[in-house]
Amino acid sequence: MYKLLSAILFFLFFSFTETKAQEYNGALSVGYNFGVGYNGESSFSADMYNGIKFQDTYSVGVNFGTRIYSELDGILIPIQADFRWYFLNNFWQFNVGYSFDAKHQMNDVGIIFGSKIGTRVKLNDHLKCLVGVGFETQNMDVITSELKIDNINSTAINISLGIEI
Repeated sequence: MYKLLSAILFFLFFSFTETKAQEYNGALSVGYNFGVGYNGESSFSADMYNGIKFQDTYSVGVNFGTRIYSELDGILIPIQADFRWYFLNNFWQFNVGYSFDAKHQMNDVGIIFGSKIGTRVKLNDHLKCLVGVGFETQNMDVITSELKIDNINSTAINISLGIEI
């Protein structure tokens, strides 16, 4: 876990020290993850993205969020490295990181990664509305009906709505 977080921070540090034209890029989004497949678990999602945009083409940053699993009675806090590529009025997002369990003293849960494609609708000179659809995979331990702990990779389809500044 520590190696992954160290690699993310190292990557972000050197991304921010680029000499190209840069500007702050931030976003807030909420959504729902519809569990798919055998181990798919549904969850409510909320994310806050902070990054640096390079020449209106791509952006690199850190994504902090929460995942609320009602079926599992769990609340996870993911911290992820986030890469966004902008084309026309659309975007493609890729993120990878690690989640922590907010209900159990921030114990580590597992790797989380996902990808999303969406569109940006300009509201004014500083705000854009984001609408996206993608997938997310979360590695986690769950307690089965036999009171055993199983390690699963929960996969979900994500639909989200947000604001970008």
